[in-house]
Amino acid sequence: MRSVTMFSIILILAASVCALAFPVPDTGQTECYNNTEEIRG
Repeated sequence: MRSVTMFSIILILAASVCALAFPVPDTGQTECYNNTEEIRG
């Protein structure tokens, strides 16, 4: 039972590392909006 638990923990950690390995895509968006108008900063 302990080996199954350790295998599960390693599998979950490996999957989380792979999920974080990709960069955030650049959308090119330069303006920010709320529900009614552009937000100017």
